[in-house]
Amino acid sequence: MNHFQPVAYCFNPPAGLPLTVREDSEEKQSTLGEVLDSVREQQLKEVDRGFGGSITITTATNTFRISGPSFNVDVLRTVLDLEKDKISVYSSRWYFYDHDHVTDDMHESYSFFIVHADAIVREHAAFSAYSNNGFDATIFKPAYDTAEQPIWRNEPEWAAASDQYWYRKFYTETTTGHLMLLRPDDPTLFHYEKPQHVKPIQNQRELFNAVTLVKIYQLLWVLVPLLVGLAFPVTHDLMMWVALLLGIRVLWTEWATRKITLQ
Repeated sequence: MNHFQPVAYCFNPPAGLPLTVREDSEEKQSTLGEVLDSVREQQLKEVDRGFGGSITITTATNTFRISGPSFNVDVLRTVLDLEKDKISVYSSRWYFYDHDHVTDDMHESYSFFIVHADAIVREHAAFSAYSNNGFDATIFKPAYDTAEQPIWRNEPEWAAASDQYWYRKFYTETTTGHLMLLRPDDPTLFHYEKPQHVKPIQNQRELFNAVTLVKIYQLLWVLVPLLVGLAFPVTHDLMMWVALLLGIRVLWTEWATRKITLQ
């Protein structure tokens, strides 16, 4: 079930979301607001994912483990990740762009990109929804409430134009947006029409052929300095170094595409 529309959302999790804090051998019940206040006072150093949906937080003075409903823990982790880069969670705008699910389980995922200070600051932020994990779509509030009477007549039009602007910027200027255009399943694109020249890779054979052509092209370039070095002995040493560097690029390409080759 998709809970979201292609509009700007405010991310406003309630401070009372329950969490469990374990410090040394002591465990106590806490809330999102209390944990955030504590981390802000102690200066965050690192956040590590643990087992079972928990995270371990290291500050300048302490280390403690946070557990609880996985959605609540993910909310905390997301807020901390943004705040470490001086991104205000409450003044950011979230745009939904993809919905996925596990093939053999009632486990769904909702993906967003995040805008702050007139820039896309995160291409991918996702939250999962499954049985008893605490997922609550209502913490996302539309930034512009169309049900309310606007103060100015053109407010709804400006809001709609802003939504279109950021979705188009996402699809044309980010890696994740480009990948959405190339997906062979033709996912829904919001406020954007895929250009006719953008054709997704349709199957594994087509991908394999494309990778093979790249490798052949790179190997041919290795031959060029070798032939130049043979034809002009004075450049022999220099051309050997050029051939070596180009050969390293071939080896890197082989390593980077090893999964495609094996498949």
